[in-house]
Amino acid sequence: MADYDGDKKIDELADVSAAITKASRVPVQDMNDTDKTGYASIESVVNKGLAEPGGVGGTTPAAGTFTTLQGYYQSVENKTDNYTVQAADLGKTLRMNSADDKTFTLCSVGASEDGARLTFVKLGAGKVTIDAADSDIISDSGAGDTIYNDVAAETYATITIEYVHGSTKWVVIGAHGTWTTTD
Repeated sequence: MADYDGDKKIDELADVSAAITKASRVPVQDMNDTDKTGYASIESVVNKGLAEPGGVGGTTPAAGTFTTLQGYYQSVENKTDNYTVQAADLGKTLRMNSADDKTFTLCSVGASEDGARLTFVKLGAGKVTIDAADSDIISDSGAGDTIYNDVAAETYATITIEYVHGSTKWVVIGAHGTWTTTD
């Protein structure tokens, strides 16, 4: 049986990790001039002060083509009654806080909205229904039908959907809780 050299294995893993970190690059954009974009290594983001607790911000010291990294926060809207989603809501998180049954009705979408995402959060005990517009499909629902969560105890159920224009379908990107489609 061969001897196991734990220190050697740790050193090898550290070398691999360093190589991956140096080779990995992330896109960055100057938030003062959005036409300026570029890439920074993860190493520069982490080790040169670009990453800050609670968000990403700062300046890339060596490169002039991009300077500021912007943190990602999705816009959130709180609702307490039935709501028809507007095109301006695409990309947002919509929260429904109600003990009663409520419905989000999706807006009509087309080719220009391909890839648009929406996240829905159920905060209350009431049933939350997402109703497809026109003949759109949500996951495996019927055309123009719905997906819903009616489990009262799942007060923090969430679902993220993305529109795929080629199939006029909203696909489920991720979900927490019990979501049921209709047809």
